[in-house]
Amino acid sequence: MNDSRILLSELNRLYKETNETYHRIALHYGIADSVFWILYALYESTQLYTQTDISEQWALSKQTVHSALKSLEKDGYIFLETVPENKKSRFIRLTPKGDELVSRIIAPVVKAETESFSELSAKERQLLLELSEKQQKSFRQKCEKLRNN
Repeated sequence: MNDSRILLSELNRLYKETNETYHRIALHYGIADSVFWILYALYESTQLYTQTDISEQWALSKQTVHSALKSLEKDGYIFLETVPENKKSRFIRLTPKGDELVSRIIAPVVKAETESFSELSAKERQLLLELSEKQQKSFRQKCEKLRNN
């Protein structure tokens, strides 16, 4: 195996390890990964999300988001509010019970992420982001070509 392939294999292993870390947190709290990421999105955002927004921005299928939202709504963690300009879309809002859940589950994870990210220098953080984005964009484009062939 050449050096580039070895490095890529290690990078992929690290991505999987990171995903597994999030998965284990979701399991620990007894929630599905999709529910975790929806709650995470709602916690992190300063904007109101619709189902489509979450699906597109967080790379989750519309069906997965729909099912997770129904479960969160049934359990009283969110409510859906009709978007004034588009009666078919609805904003997702946390209820007080949802705010408590997010504070208990998501806030500590974000704190751990922030602390670990802060262990990198400002230059390292910027470089990590730029290189990850560059590699992901190229990979996504090459996969699009594969799908179109």
